[in-house]
Amino acid sequence: MENILHDKNKIQNQVKQPVYEQGEQLTLEKILLPNKYENLFLAYYIILIPFIVGHIFLFTYISDFNLSVYLNVCSIKNSFFTWCIGYEGFSILFFIVLAVLSIKNVLSNYTKK
Repeated sequence: MENILHDKNKIQNQVKQPVYEQGEQLTLEKILLPNKYENLFLAYYIILIPFIVGHIFLFTYISDFNLSVYLNVCSIKNSFFTWCIGYEGFSILFFIVLAVLSIKNVLSNYTKK
């Protein structure tokens, strides 16, 4: 029995600790773009995020939360159209956030002087 416990402790000590427990900080970049999978995740983000934003826009604004109208608008034939709408919507949201952050930065620098 003692030998089994000794082997178990030895195995647990040999297990490699996760990166964030070895002294490195877990950053947002490591979460959003894991090592060795950067290209896969970038493709995933470039394709999927605009597609989801496009569907949300079509469901909320165009079809006015009416499921039958939404299903008529969003067919397989219109998937590229949906992606384009989502891409434009996402870029607008991105630039709004960028403008707000820029204004906050300018105001914080102005108040420091």
